[in-house]
Amino acid sequence: MCCGDVRWAGTGKYNKHYDEGVYECAACGTPLYKSTTKFDSGCGWPAFFEGLPGAITETVGSSKF
Repeated sequence: MCCGDVRWAGTGKYNKHYDEGVYECAACGTPLYKSTTKFDSGCGWPAFFEGLPGAITETVGSSKF
C-alpha cells in the first residue's frame, strides 16, 4: 500500500477472512470486491476472481519488469 503499511504474505487479517460483505480500498474506501468472489490462491494474499462493476481499471504499462 502507498502508506508504508506492508505485511508479509499470509500474515494479514484478511488472508483467512471469509465473512460475507464487501472489500474496500484501504486508502480511499472505494468498494472493490464482493466476499463471494474471494478464493484461496495459496499465495498468502486475498485473491478475487471478479471486481465490482466499474471498480477496477486495468492499465497496461511499459515497464521492462
